[in-house]
Amino acid sequence: MSHMELAILLLFCVSTASFFNYQECGTNKFATLDNIVFKGCQQTDVCNAKRGSNISLDLSFTTISDIAQLKNNVTVNIANVDIPYQGIEKNACASQFGLKCPLKANTSHNYTFEVAILNLFPTISAQITWELIDDKDNTVICFITKVKVVD
Repeated sequence: MSHMELAILLLFCVSTASFFNYQECGTNKFATLDNIVFKGCQQTDVCNAKRGSNISLDLSFTTISDIAQLKNNVTVNIANVDIPYQGIEKNACASQFGLKCPLKANTSHNYTFEVAILNLFPTISAQITWELIDDKDNTVICFITKVKVVD
């Protein structure tokens, strides 16, 4: 695995066991973002993810319309360069994320993602844009957050 792949994988650690700083980037036409909880990172204005630890994302949202399928679209911005993250399963309805598609309108759903922050990951800062996109290429959920890998 290259250093860039490791850096990208590392950056998917998004923050703390409580609320954290993020910005919504979706339209709320298809779902509303109810809550995001990150466990395992030290929280300041950015998720400080410690090497050798595990980070988990718990995202809850409520659908506004029926959604047949969802895919993950994650982008890492390092030094103003957007890098599509290829190391995550594209099917957001795969069992490891906790969603079971199709998703019915007006129902609550929970999405989870875990990543190990390996000791060999470089210390680096990045901005992460995380989208869940439906089968018609509509952005259902979108948020942006900042992550920093620390010792």
